[in-house]
Amino acid sequence: MERGGARETTMFMRSGIVEVLVAGLLLTLAYFGISNVQAVARMNCCFPPGLEALPGIQSKPNSLQFTPFELNRSQPQLFFYHQRIKFVGAEVASDGPDVISVNPIDRFTWAAVALGVDGHCYATLTALDPQAPGNGQQYYARFRLHSVCKGAVASVDNVRLTQLTEGLG
Repeated sequence: MERGGARETTMFMRSGIVEVLVAGLLLTLAYFGISNVQAVARMNCCFPPGLEALPGIQSKPNSLQFTPFELNRSQPQLFFYHQRIKFVGAEVASDGPDVISVNPIDRFTWAAVALGVDGHCYATLTALDPQAPGNGQQYYARFRLHSVCKGAVASVDNVRLTQLTEGLG
């Protein structure tokens, strides 16, 4: 009789150990899952929505349509962002998410920057393919905290991320 009782005790202990291991594994997975979600949320928290709503690669090759005068007149972000934005020239600094400094680099390339609520300067750059202007690439960047947030600082050399979540954190 005691042999059966010892066997049951051993089985009970083994199942208890398995339960503890499974619970530990689940807690570890939950921790890393939540940490990753929080990291992505931190990366995306402060990118100015007005920048994201600007015309990207669907725009036509003509840097004149991306001057502050034309953008203030047309307000192209209204369809997605539903809020007016003040557009300023490449040498004028953005002082908040709703003030965008634009830099029409050339006929096929233009950049825009805005100061995020976290104090970083965020940029987007549209580079159309000169051979097929309907094609191109949208790039993103986040500059150092408290850096000068002028459109003139955004160029093909320093606005190179292909996704918002890539390296902005």
